[in-house]
Amino acid sequence: MKFKLLFFFFCITPLFATAQRSCAFHKILSDELAINKRLAYGKQKFENDFLQWQRQLAGNLITLPDTIFIPLVFHVLWHVPEENIIDSQIISQVRILNEDFNGLNADTINTPSYFKPLRGRTHFYFQLAKQDPNGMATTGINRVYTFRKNGFGLDGSVNISALGGQDAWDPRSYVNIWVCNMKQLSGTFAATYFPGGSNKRDGIQCDYHYMGTGGITQPPYNLGRTITHEMGHYFNLDHTWGPTDYSNIPYCGDDDHVNDTPPQSKANYYCPSFPKSSCGNVSDMFMNYMDYTDDPCMNMFSRGQAERMIAAWYIMTPNLRKSKALQTPPKPVANDAGIVAILKPVINSFTCNSSVRVVVAIRNFGIDTLRSARIIAGVQGQTKDHYQLFNIDSLLLPPFTTDTIVLKNKFNFDTSGSLIFFATTFLPNNTIDVRVENNKLSMPININTGNGIVLPYKEDFNNTIFPPGGIGIENPDGLFTWAPTTGAQLSGYAPSAMMDNIEYPFTGQKDYLMLPPFDLSKTELPILKFDHAFQLYSTGQRSVSDTLAVEISSDCGAHWTTIYYKGGRDLTTVNPAEFGYLSPDKKSQWQTNTISLTTWAGLKNIWIRFVNINGQENLLYVDNIILKDLKESYTVISSCFSVSKFY
Repeated sequence: MKFKLLFFFFCITPLFATAQRSCAFHKILSDELAINKRLAYGKQKFENDFLQWQRQLAGNLITLPDTIFIPLVFHVLWHVPEENIIDSQIISQVRILNEDFNGLNADTINTPSYFKPLRGRTHFYFQLAKQDPNGMATTGINRVYTFRKNGFGLDGSVNISALGGQDAWDPRSYVNIWVCNMKQLSGTFAATYFPGGSNKRDGIQCDYHYMGTGGITQPPYNLGRTITHEMGHYFNLDHTWGPTDYSNIPYCGDDDHVNDTPPQSKANYYCPSFPKSSCGNVSDMFMNYMDYTDDPCMNMFSRGQAERMIAAWYIMTPNLRKSKALQTPPKPVANDAGIVAILKPVINSFTCNSSVRVVVAIRNFGIDTLRSARIIAGVQGQTKDHYQLFNIDSLLLPPFTTDTIVLKNKFNFDTSGSLIFFATTFLPNNTIDVRVENNKLSMPININTGNGIVLPYKEDFNNTIFPPGGIGIENPDGLFTWAPTTGAQLSGYAPSAMMDNIEYPFTGQKDYLMLPPFDLSKTELPILKFDHAFQLYSTGQRSVSDTLAVEISSDCGAHWTTIYYKGGRDLTTVNPAEFGYLSPDKKSQWQTNTISLTTWAGLKNIWIRFVNINGQENLLYVDNIILKDLKESYTVISSCFSVSKFY
């Protein structure tokens, strides 16, 4: 597994409770830092922001709340009943988090007197979510049956419903915790992804044996300190001996970025006696939650650690403070319906058809069976809204369930271009819908019944909205797809479009970046130019690697012609080869491609798309897409310099 800017921690212990803890992430992280400038830049940026935050806090320029509420959702993924752990285990885990993060744990009396003045509290108050992303009431415990009888690894499948896992609830509003069987990893029992990386994987993954107290937990990991430890990682804490994997090799040169935790040579295990000295200190802070001692021997965070976690909450998770997850949802009403998905037309799709059969997913948010509703579907954002009314009179939808509806008559578009298509419900069961906030859904689409864009054209992805207007993304499998990135910031190519092929769970999958249609009817020498950056992750032979293709169509996408196709070493732009996770911070790591489009000169509606074919190799970057007519350039030069022939 390869790792990206969302820093990844996983802690390992054999499933037999008598064995000691160990952690294997930091060696992987240090290897990545040696070759990944973006990762190093991201870590350093937080340290700089942290220093500024401390100065602002000292100058009373920042006001922190007395209590910082952290909304949690536990996704319990189970295949056999034992994995479907009881509520009390999860509830006890929330209680333990609140005690441990605020110095309220009963075993704080075991903290050596030497360290008691250093005990810190975060003022974090962890709570189970009260409403789900749809605004419906929830207990904060989301139980999901999975077909995966051998559980989950660290490949991201636990975070994807289509792979037997569970899609994350919006990590801007929730801290997601996946509770699952991780036995296939021969003892790996927890993993943490920092906020700010992949929204699909943001959160904590934990084996069900180590959740809370009671139930199936066993000593010495039965007091919920596994999640306390992982939540410390989530809020940007390293281990007490520093960011290294060499937990059994004495070394005093590492730093955990916290001033009041004493230098420590290596991890501590079991239950040491005070003092246990290393690196010239009076004693290691072996009772710290970020060490490796047994659950009964952990009992404190330091003040410096608490301050760092509060800063991480403030800097790295700014949207958590705005979350509605802990607000009590409105009391369900009898009749309440809403559109939760528009399935056709497809979001960001392209079509030359002037009509479409609309397919929507409608949800009954009410407590009465939904038997009828009215749906309005249409286009907004033009000089006037254009919409059609659809009467749905044959429903039989129980409370809090969803169904797919194919609307009877086709929707007819009266305009073309980049449009916002919407669908909304009203009059559920022929009564007034008093909760209108969940009625409507909208999305961008592209209708190409007219001529395309006249050249020249340039897209550098500097728009704050992605994809930019007129550009579409087709993501057939619903997993990772084209996304904006600032990963090439130091080279001047940021932002750019990027495909994350490293995290992609399958090879051979295609994702499409669709350009708007072009009018080449008045061109003579049209060309397509674009820049890309790519490198192989490792040396050696391979049968599969990432591939980039560019395809063109003159018949509204019915047939496509490949005009560019490179993969693996042929696609590589970094020379000499550096390997590892790609962060193209030098202009020399980018390559400009020029493709003649003269075959299609004179045509009015030309479609072009970039195709990423996943090979689980590396990140692929695309930027500075340009279409222009070279004939126009020649004419300008000729008129300025009286040159009639070009070489």
